[in-house]
Amino acid sequence: ESVAEAREAALAADDELEDKERKLEEAMQMLSMKEEELRFASEHALSESQKSSQEEEILKEMEQLMGEKILAEEALEAEKEERKQSEDELRRLMGEEQRELIQ
Repeated sequence: ESVAEAREAALAADDELEDKERKLEEAMQMLSMKEEELRFASEHALSESQKSSQEEEILKEMEQLMGEKILAEEALEAEKEERKQSEDELRRLMGEEQRELIQ
């Protein structure tokens, strides 16, 4: 029974890890889009005040996205570590179960 619970926990951790990876990928895509917007805005001849205002807004958005990216990466690393621990525990339980079956 404990092996089944550990397997369920490992599967749940897998699902959560995939979700975190997807969110990280989305954050990275948004960051890439904002970088492109910044490049595009800086290449076009806007009045200095408009250009400055747009650049500031884009920079703020980029800072926010970078913060989200960092948080997502940290969460992803935590999920990976949790998954590794779940897998290690599952291996340990399976090893114990095998030893019990042999005896």
